[in-house]
Amino acid sequence: MRIFTSILLLFIITSANAQNTLVMKVIDKENNPVTEALIIHIKKQDSKIINYTLSDSIGYFTIQNFSPLTQTLKIERIGYEPIFVLDFNVDSIIMKVNPMIIDEITVTSKPKIKIGSDRIIYDISNSLVAKDNNALEALKHTPLVHSSNDALSIIGKDVTVIYINGKPNRMGKTALNAYLNNLPASEIKNIEIITSPDVSFSGSGNFGVLNINIKKPVSDGLQGSVTAKDQQGYFNSQFIDTYLNFRKGKFGSKLSLFGNNNNTFSENSSQEVFQKSGNYTAGDYRESFNNISAGGYMEMSYDISKRQELSVMLSSEYFDKENKANSQYDYSSFDKSIIDSTSNNSTNHYSSGYRLSTNLRYTLKTGDKGSGLDVEVGYFNYNTNESSYNVWNTSTVTEFTQTTPMKVNSFVGIAKYKWVISAKSDITFGSEASLSRSRFTDQFETLGINNTTLFSFDENLFSMYAIWSQKWSDKLSTRIGVRTEYNNYHGTQNIVEEMLNDGSWEIYPSLSSAYRISNNHSISATVQNRILRPQLDELNPTMIYSSPSSIYNGNPFLKPSTYMIYQLGYSYKYKLFVNATLMDAKDIISSTTKPYDNNKTITTSLNNTEILNPSVTISYMNQFFKNRLQVNYTARAQYINREIFEENNAVIKEEIFNYGLYLDNTVMLWKRQNLRMNIYVGFNSASKSATSKSDPMWFTNISIWKRFGNFNVRITGQDIFRTMKSVNMTNQFNLTKTTSSYSDNQKIILSVSYSFGNKKIKKMNKMNNVTNTVSNRLNR
Repeated sequence: MRIFTSILLLFIITSANAQNTLVMKVIDKENNPVTEALIIHIKKQDSKIINYTLSDSIGYFTIQNFSPLTQTLKIERIGYEPIFVLDFNVDSIIMKVNPMIIDEITVTSKPKIKIGSDRIIYDISNSLVAKDNNALEALKHTPLVHSSNDALSIIGKDVTVIYINGKPNRMGKTALNAYLNNLPASEIKNIEIITSPDVSFSGSGNFGVLNINIKKPVSDGLQGSVTAKDQQGYFNSQFIDTYLNFRKGKFGSKLSLFGNNNNTFSENSSQEVFQKSGNYTAGDYRESFNNISAGGYMEMSYDISKRQELSVMLSSEYFDKENKANSQYDYSSFDKSIIDSTSNNSTNHYSSGYRLSTNLRYTLKTGDKGSGLDVEVGYFNYNTNESSYNVWNTSTVTEFTQTTPMKVNSFVGIAKYKWVISAKSDITFGSEASLSRSRFTDQFETLGINNTTLFSFDENLFSMYAIWSQKWSDKLSTRIGVRTEYNNYHGTQNIVEEMLNDGSWEIYPSLSSAYRISNNHSISATVQNRILRPQLDELNPTMIYSSPSSIYNGNPFLKPSTYMIYQLGYSYKYKLFVNATLMDAKDIISSTTKPYDNNKTITTSLNNTEILNPSVTISYMNQFFKNRLQVNYTARAQYINREIFEENNAVIKEEIFNYGLYLDNTVMLWKRQNLRMNIYVGFNSASKSATSKSDPMWFTNISIWKRFGNFNVRITGQDIFRTMKSVNMTNQFNLTKTTSSYSDNQKIILSVSYSFGNKKIKKMNKMNNVTNTVSNRLNR
């Protein structure tokens, strides 16, 4: 009897707990989730509102302490008919579309764009591309942004740096793409396209910044997604990513994992003519790549208090690459007693290693106006081992192996304090310090000869900066900054006993200003000074053999390049954006190929170029036909006045003009089924100068995607007409070289993403918090 009573009591308690917590899902009649629906918790007796909540990104909501006997729910969502829930024994609630409201919202709902003195701030919440999509795809169709093989770049910038919530991301490219590929676009608050980054950004040269501001979590629970992608080009490739987001009270965590098996190839042909000797070589080169990689990103955060947050980030990636190349060269102009007229060669190149970074970040809010302190310390480790086995079948068979392991260790410390003086004025102080230790080893072996080269490069970099922001009126604002850097480096090589030991201070300012002429017109201006330090592979003096007649050799004596950048911006109705830029750069590092022994070439990097580069970029974004069509068009034209300094003090002066056009179109094919299509066409013109010329190139990409419940399916055709081919010719240092190359760009990509999880929405006891949430949603 006691056992029966205990079981009965346990059943009653379990039933009571189950009734106290209500979990349901809001869907439409096509079984698509209705997100951000307003759930109103009401007492039946007096219709008094108990609290509010919102459905999450996959339609779920949770109500705590719910009793169906005394309480009920009302659900509202813009574009749908309000509904009172009568049956609480079902899993899902179906809402009916209100066509009149949908048409009204369609007319007024547009993507929000704001203009800053150095950036465009793009709210993607109402974008056709962002709906039922991931963050990576949404970023590809942002104003002024171009994407090639999932690599994001700001049009007109040499380098694009990705920031997340105003802080540099510490992930590698593969890990970052996996993270963005699973992050729902609905989680993005806005995207900042920063074309003229101020001195608080630690980039170099002519660079831009894409800052992704992600919404702060307002709920507890687990949410995630799994994305599988199959890519069919010349070879087949497979990709899988997983994303988990968990929050409980003050603790939050994110986990992104990926595994890739990427297979591709490239075809190249080249011809080199040595003008002094009359010798020439001609060859065809085909290379296949197999790249296996796995890794992920983890972030854990803890809210110490309302003003303090502590977070830890870890990013890792393991890779194993194998490249196989076969080539055929014609050496008929050479002495046949030395080499046959035709050489059939093969190369097997292997590369394996890992990338690891970890960071600890502390944030402190010191005032209600927005003042705060950010402190970060981090460690980066990169370890790779590359080896190649080469066979050259000429009059005699030549075999050689080359192994080039590399190790890089870096420690980073960052501190930034923002002092908000008033609603119109603030000052930011910051400092960064990094200590890097790099070790390169090269082992070259052929015909019993074994040469080992060691190169070490140690660099200590310290910088400080200050920025003053002032809003003079509702129309005029300015930002003034200055940055100073101290760079000390030490490099040694064991073969020729070269030693580098230098330290220098660099100071560069930035100034930006924005003025709103009227509600429809605004202008901005920016001036900044930057430097670009040489890359480690450019400094490494190791000689790399790519063929019997081609050698690459690094240059440890390179110095930084300097850039002065001037930019004027104009916007019209937040739809049309014009950027006019003038870049004056000196000591530019360029890769130079020269004749060697009349029948060989040696390629190295030199500070031998100065550039004056004016350019204009025009971008237009708008939606038409009740938001069924969204266009994002960008055109860019540039003129380059370039001077190349040769070793014999001769100066080559040349002029180059080229332009590009990028047409991005997103169409709602079937509104009731949320079926969308994107057509992206890009074109780059031919260019010609005294020393080089290139052929025009264009491409077409088409994507179609739709959500089926918790599944999102996308099909993409990339480079449909197989036109992304590169043809270039250079004529310099008495050497004429023509190259034609094609990478495996024509692909069909199938991507399937599954979203899962449930959020336990926190109670919102204060009415003003709910009012703000609903107001923000209504005013989009």
